Amino acid sequence: LKTASTEETTAACLSAAITKCELWTGLTLTRDTADRTESFEGEGGTLLYPDIQPLYTVTSLTIADQTIALSTDWKNQGYWLDGNAVKLRGYTFDGWCVLVYKGGYLTTSIPKDLMQSIYEYDAGLYDMQNHIGVKSKTLASENVTFKDSMLSDTVKEIWNAYRLVRL
Repeated sequence: LKTASTEETTAACLSAAITKCELWTGLTLTRDTADRTESFEGEGGTLLYPDIQPLYTVTSLTIADQTIALSTDWKNQGYWLDGNAVKLRGYTFDGWCVLVYKGGYLTTSIPKDLMQSIYEYDAGLYDMQNHIGVKSKTLASENVTFKDSMLSDTVKEIWNAYRLVRL
């Protein structure tokens, strides 16, 4: 039976904490270097929030086999980025749409409070390995009760502030 080293355990706990945060918030905390492609049947709107947030750049946008150009000012038709949304001027997302883009945070651009909350959750995961399945212990006539969840109220509050809500 081989046991994991401290470094391997730490890396696994941090990876699990990042994954949990991504699932909770809907964010992507590591930016892919490859383009992401989303294809969908549009229903006529002018606003799109891609699945991977935050939105970094759009490589291409086609609607009903027509390439839509980046709008360089308010007079020109096309798309532009408004925060994490793709907005259209002179077009609608009507018909088969294909968006190619990059999204997610660079490691150095993850908000500090979000990163700190991930570290806090990570520490809980790491500590939990010493008492998996144990609710309490008595040591030298003192009773120690372990938390049922590593997800503290502080971590939940921060993650909820970043949570993406789909309308």
